[in-house]
Order: sequence, then C-alpha cells, then structure tokens
Amino acid sequence: MNVFSYVVANDYGFAPNPYGGVLTLVTCKPVIRRTARVGDIIIGLGSVRTVGSDRLFYAGIISEVVTMREYGQSKRFANKRPENMESGDCIYYWDETGVKQRANQLHGQGDIERDTKGKNVLICDRYWYFGNKARSIPLEVLSAIKIVRGHRRCRDEKVISNVLRFIECLNEETDFTPYHEIPRSRGHCTSQKLKTNTCGAC
Repeated sequence: MNVFSYVVANDYGFAPNPYGGVLTLVTCKPVIRRTARVGDIIIGLGSVRTVGSDRLFYAGIISEVVTMREYGQSKRFANKRPENMESGDCIYYWDETGVKQRANQLHGQGDIERDTKGKNVLICDRYWYFGNKARSIPLEVLSAIKIVRGHRRCRDEKVISNVLRFIECLNEETDFTPYHEIPRSRGHCTSQKLKTNTCGAC
C-alpha cells in the first residue's frame, strides 16, 4: 500500500471529481495515475493561496483503476461526461483516428497530451471530499505527507496506518462546494499564462 499526496492548486470539483457516487481522478497528476494501484490512498492538500497548506481538500482509497479509454466509452460513467455534469471529467474518448476531447469548460486542446500520459483513471468508492471547508491535518500526519511541488509517495507502514486512522475518523461527507467556481467561458486552462503547465483546473 502507498500514500500519494499532492497539492490541489485549483478545486473546481473536476480533478478530482467527487460527484456521481464515486470520486475520480482523470486528468492532471499523470505519474500518480500511471503508478497508483487498488488499495492505495490519494491525499489532496490545500495551498497557501486557497484553503491553506496544512489542510485536507480530499482523501480517497482507490477501489478501481481503469484505462482512460475504458472510462471514456463506458456507459457506467456517462453521468460524468461534461454534457451531463458541469464539472464532468469524462472528457476523453477514442475513435479510429485517435484521442478526442469532449467540449468542456476546464481543459483545452493544450492539455490533451499531458492528461493522456497518465493512461489510467483512479476511482475511489470510499472518499472524503471537503472542498471549500477543507479540514485541518494533525501535525504527525502532515509532516509525512506534506509536499510543495509534484507529488510525494510514502510506503512507510507506520505513516500509512496514521493516515488511515486519521481519514477514517472523518465523516464521509461529500456535499461541500468546490473552492473555485467553474468559469463561464471555454478554454479556461489554455488561456491562462501559467509557469509550469497549461492547466488551471488541477
């Protein structure tokens, strides 16, 4: 078992998407999506410019890993397509010519290559999503998962036990509002001048 932690730079209810009965991570964090396995824990931390760097945006225990292609064509996840859900993350599908992107408010053509490098979609049946009411994290847990850039992977059994104990004591509340509002105009991500990547939604 592993604990993967990273900073959620922007929270639109898109990456991750906590709606439709399961939490999904479809875009951004390609390395985590390629390497995480069933049973691993994902932790999304706040930042100083959102809810605070010592706070928990969300946590999830991975129950299923599917390819992006499977996710994109599955009727099971049709409710997470952007035409059915404003923050829908089921934005990719494949045809005989290759990958296609469904019209959406958050990711543009400039995000396709980076998103699809992740290959997989992480699905969590058990998850804790707090959005704009992010929770504080005990110091003994925070010190082992805190990260500024990229992501952190922890295999230490004691740390994993502490993380599990912490999140399982939280109520599995999922009705909180994302920190950011979805912009009304399309092409939001690719229109922002960001230093490290084109995406402003992840």
